[in-house]
Amino acid sequence: MRTFKLERMDSIVVGKRFTIDIEADNPILFPFQIGSESFNAKVFIGSELEDRIHAITWEKGHIERLPNGAIWTIEARDSKALASWVLENGPEIMLVEPKCIVHTIEEHLRSILSSLEVDDD
Repeated sequence: MRTFKLERMDSIVVGKRFTIDIEADNPILFPFQIGSESFNAKVFIGSELEDRIHAITWEKGHIERLPNGAIWTIEARDSKALASWVLENGPEIMLVEPKCIVHTIEEHLRSILSSLEVDDD
């Protein structure tokens, strides 16, 4: 069972439907795959999580293995939900693309550090 707070919602659009392509054999969606945006995201998964990559990705999208981890490319539809998912699942998970969302996350974290008067080294 999940409970949601309405205060966290950005906006409500009545009468607008989102089309979601769900694979018949794998109907699980990530929260960032529901929304009106449409873009490909690239996420770096560090080598410490090597044995958990399939559990993290639910075998959706494309995984490119690297010597120090993997790059996971997946379709996303909500940039704020994607940023939240990356921050919740880090530090061995980092967003690589799209750059505009990476920049937004960096600025958000810098503002938090600044408000706490901590160096961002």
